[in-house]
Amino acid sequence: MKNALEDSRFEAITDLPGGDLAVSVTRIARRTSRFMPADASSIATSSSFELRNETLPQEVPVAMVYNGISQAVMLATPDDLEDFALGFSLSEGILKHSGELYEIDVVEQANGIELRVEISAERFAGLKERRR
Repeated sequence: MKNALEDSRFEAITDLPGGDLAVSVTRIARRTSRFMPADASSIATSSSFELRNETLPQEVPVAMVYNGISQAVMLATPDDLEDFALGFSLSEGILKHSGELYEIDVVEQANGIELRVEISAERFAGLKERRR
């Protein structure tokens, strides 16, 4: 049996293009309506819904490759990847300071992005030791 909250949420969306949105809102209403007081149906009117276009951040796999050896893969937004590589390297203790990083190449692959990071021989030896 549908309650008034669920009915009013569904009615508010039915005029919008794309039936998937209506189904999603109905599912949300089913999940949340049991936690609302019986008189809560008055708050869900057609004027309480707003159609907006929002940009969602894109996340892609980013592989950290140090001196030719893959170290880690993470999901990240594809912006400011040089800063990401430096921050990751410092916070993970791969580098002690930024001067030990010589070069960063951002290489787009079919299935993600590779950050090719060239670091000092001393730091690379320490990284290889940590991997064992």
